[in-house]
Amino acid sequence: MLISATRLNEEPSITVTLVREGEDGALKPWVDADRFAWELSQLQARESLAKRLPEWPQALAAERERLVERFPGLKFSRLWIVDGDIGGMAYSAVLGLHRSPR
Repeated sequence: MLISATRLNEEPSITVTLVREGEDGALKPWVDADRFAWELSQLQARESLAKRLPEWPQALAAERERLVERFPGLKFSRLWIVDGDIGGMAYSAVLGLHRSPR
């Protein structure tokens, strides 16, 4: 009996948390919700796609640590500040996380 995978690619996925800068400069979840805003701002991305995301800015390292202390579940996620088209990657509510067209 032959059993074949149903997916074309069995690449591992990574949880990515979308972060935005609020008007006051504070880091906030991408989704503006009363409850579970951080969880609703998460998506699963192929590892190869997630690796293309820009590194977390060193200038915001302390702010990232404060976020993880306040919301411990974030330590298992790749945080990404969604800021238009940065590093060849973009996010859209329609397309999700994707490589920007060149």
